[in-house]
Amino acid sequence: MSIRNQNILIVGGTSGLGFRLGVALSQGNKVIITGRNNPLQAGLEFRFLDLCEGSLSEQLDRFVEDLPSIDILVYAAGHYERGALREMGDEQIIKMNNLYLLAPTLLLARVLKKQERLSSFIALSSVSQWIAKPEESVYCSLKAGFGMLSNCLTLSPGVDKALVVAPARVNKKGQGGAREGENGKLDPDWIIEVILAEHEGIFRYKLLGIARDPAKIEVRDIRLH
Repeated sequence: MSIRNQNILIVGGTSGLGFRLGVALSQGNKVIITGRNNPLQAGLEFRFLDLCEGSLSEQLDRFVEDLPSIDILVYAAGHYERGALREMGDEQIIKMNNLYLLAPTLLLARVLKKQERLSSFIALSSVSQWIAKPEESVYCSLKAGFGMLSNCLTLSPGVDKALVVAPARVNKKGQGGAREGENGKLDPDWIIEVILAEHEGIFRYKLLGIARDPAKIEVRDIRLH
């Protein structure tokens, strides 16, 4: 891992892949994680941020104002709800819109206005951003928008590179050292290794798909300039 001496912000870094990535990056970097519950992990600086309650604009204004200059921004926040569109209530739809599209857009706008440049943006997405599913219309649509936001960021000055990592179903329990664990789900520690390896090198935008059964890495899109 070549990431060193960087200020790293991981939104949604208190659990799941965001947390594991934060732990991996905590050696040699300043890592700030956000969420609602402090995991009390050495090497990670926790800052409370609830993207589902209150005014997003006001929360993010205060949050970004107190941040140091950020080199790498990781967006790993998420909330998964399954159901046909006709079965979902407004609250569910709004919550997912806030987490997957509105919050990252507002956050990135504020960070770039404050510091003008971001070395890297890492977006933790899902294969659902290009696979349509009848029970995940909201989730798939928002993941697709999230991926396009990441792509567009690097078409103009401001963000040097964007890596979108879209894995299939992840084994939350994890089985260290195995690409796939229980029921063919992807091992989260292996995914973190893939993220760190694929982040290296020179590119402007890269979309990385990680399939399962069997585990497979696929660079679905890349733009070098």
